[in-house]
Amino acid sequence: MSLMSSFKGVLGETVINVAMWLKFEKDLYHRLNNITLPLNNGGSTQIDHVIVSKYSIFVIETKNYKGWIFGNEKQRQWTQAFPNGSKYKFQNPLHQNYLHIKTLADLLALDMSYFHSMIAFIGECELKTREELPEQVLTSGMVSYIKRKQDEILSEDTVIKQNHDTLVQVPPCPNCPICNSEMVQRIAKKGARQGQVFYGCLQFPKCRGVVNTN
Repeated sequence: MSLMSSFKGVLGETVINVAMWLKFEKDLYHRLNNITLPLNNGGSTQIDHVIVSKYSIFVIETKNYKGWIFGNEKQRQWTQAFPNGSKYKFQNPLHQNYLHIKTLADLLALDMSYFHSMIAFIGECELKTREELPEQVLTSGMVSYIKRKQDEILSEDTVIKQNHDTLVQVPPCPNCPICNSEMVQRIAKKGARQGQVFYGCLQFPKCRGVVNTN
């Protein structure tokens, strides 16, 4: 992946951070970015954005993808396709975000009904199966979508302020330097880096892109 592509990836993430935060009233909406939560199995899961308000706790999974996106609510994997015929599979982000919400709800001892899942595709992509996807899968209008939710379901005391220290700020997971797909955190089982954490491409073994953490 070129330096310009890498820059655009970072820029896309920065744009959604800045644009969303500037358009929200700070006394009504509280923002957390790039947080990691412990899992019961000893691992962890990372959430891109959480917007907390008295209207809901919006848990947002962002995907900086290009090309055509095919998928529906029930499929385990969705497909990213390009005009040249190349295709890549990635985890259904609705399922991925359900894990995020369930983990966050358990950690904060809150009912799942307080949370609202959002999937934000921020790259230059087209949802080819738009009619098969729920309304919270978006390619634009993220701020207006959140602001349309005006039913008050949380009190000020419930809004995660007292739990802020539980949510650990971490750097965002990188995209694959070879195919630009999502990467996952893994631990090297052998070799000179045995026992150390690294990011491996979700398309492995089709793609063997690796990013070391140090």
